[in-house]
Amino acid sequence: VTGAFSGYAWSDNIGWISFNASQLSNCPLGSCAPIVDWSAGSLSGWARACAGTATGNCSTSASRTDGWDGWIQLDGVTVDKTTGVFSGYAWGSDVVGWVDFSGVLATNPPVPANLTAGSVAFGSFTIGQSVTLSSLINNEAGTSDVTVSFNNLFQLADDTSGTNKQDIGWSTVNSLVSGDSQNVSVTYTFTAPGTYFVRACADKSTSDADNGVIDEGSNEGDNCSAWRSITASCGTGNFWYPVTNTCVLLPTISLEVEPGTIRAGNTADVNINTTSIYVLTCTMYGANSSPTNLAFNPTNGKFTPTVPITTRTLSSTQTLLLSCTINGTSETITTEGRVEVIGNAQEL
Repeated sequence: VTGAFSGYAWSDNIGWISFNASQLSNCPLGSCAPIVDWSAGSLSGWARACAGTATGNCSTSASRTDGWDGWIQLDGVTVDKTTGVFSGYAWGSDVVGWVDFSGVLATNPPVPANLTAGSVAFGSFTIGQSVTLSSLINNEAGTSDVTVSFNNLFQLADDTSGTNKQDIGWSTVNSLVSGDSQNVSVTYTFTAPGTYFVRACADKSTSDADNGVIDEGSNEGDNCSAWRSITASCGTGNFWYPVTNTCVLLPTISLEVEPGTIRAGNTADVNINTTSIYVLTCTMYGANSSPTNLAFNPTNGKFTPTVPITTRTLSSTQTLLLSCTINGTSETITTEGRVEVIGNAQEL
């Protein structure tokens, strides 16, 4: 919708009044063409009583020689952006005076643009690695085209209520016609593990509370997408170490059973191998009738009690389980071992 006027109006007093831009050159001041600015709800430019032209029919821009030129300035006239109802007065100089626009109605006023943001999309990532957050910005079909650029905001929060909400970036769309959409994106780097929530807001640049640069009328309240959860982690084989606030390599741990196969009624020795550089608190299950608690000191590389651990006498094959927690974290690593037990030899 351009907002441009065209055609004529009739007055019983001054005859035909032209609103055709082609007949309105050389106006007294500013831009001549009559225009409705639907975003502002105002008129600008000029109309002209053709009787004020030299020919009396608007076929020339030259004015009459008696001092009346027929120009009518439209500034001061407003229009309701929703109903299309005009109000206010245009000024037609001393001859015409004030021209009342209160009876004028635009039968099909343009529907304001309605800009919305789709759910934020993202790929796989780990802590310390930038992730691209994207959203599809849409201008609802049947609304006005957006012909100027506008920004689109991305936000991060602690929950779906927007607790501790913060702006993390914005991306610009240069224009967006009615019924069309455009993908926008920003990059962000998570620096700590956890579940966060992200969303995008169309036509915002610093806060979701502002109305942006595009006049959307009553549609201003639906610019933001729903909050979507996003989980930041260290990735496979790593864990978050709060002492250094970094992702570090997860240590390995294994059980070594000697001998691996015994006869019923015998015992086996269980050794523990680990690459840990952290204090470990461990529990071994299956070696004895009750769990065996152990601690690993990375300074001397030894377990307490010392290993190997001797199993109880076994009468059947036994699976051993070792579970270790890295001190100061909730990170647990586990491993299994197995003692094969065979029957005793019988004398023939």
